[in-house]
Amino acid sequence: NPADENAKLDAQYSLALCYAGLKQHDQTIQIANDLLKAKPDYSAADKVRYELAFAYSETGKAKEAADAFRDLATKFPDSELAPECWLRVSDFHSTAQQFAESIAACDQGLAKAKDTKLRERLQYRKGASQFSMMAFPQAAATLQTQISEHPNGDLLVDAAWLLAECFF
Repeated sequence: NPADENAKLDAQYSLALCYAGLKQHDQTIQIANDLLKAKPDYSAADKVRYELAFAYSETGKAKEAADAFRDLATKFPDSELAPECWLRVSDFHSTAQQFAESIAACDQGLAKAKDTKLRERLQYRKGASQFSMMAFPQAAATLQTQISEHPNGDLLVDAAWLLAECFF
């Protein structure tokens, strides 16, 4: 019976959320993987993948987390979670000093992000990655855009400082 199957999957997802809330991330990973294996097209598969990626991140499995965030963003590009996933992928690449990949992930996120704070974070990460590549004119342009679009943003001071550094 399809209704019974959906109820079981919903219960599994709820259980994964409970374990995530209790910070029992290994259990979250197991349940999320089992659910996605059983029903890859589950109606809340994007949310399950997000919980999976977050649990990987919380257990120090950065590569698995980045892969899971990228998987969500590419398989569910219209999900409300996709732009944030691209930011997390970008952060992974930036930490690994893979700045071109970080910038590409930011561009993917910026193409879909509507949330103001998320857009600001994506722009700042992109500008910081460009700066780290010594692409100072590009970094300056990105940071100027960030500052003009978010004049009262949380990252205003950081962006202004990094923008000034582009000219030294």
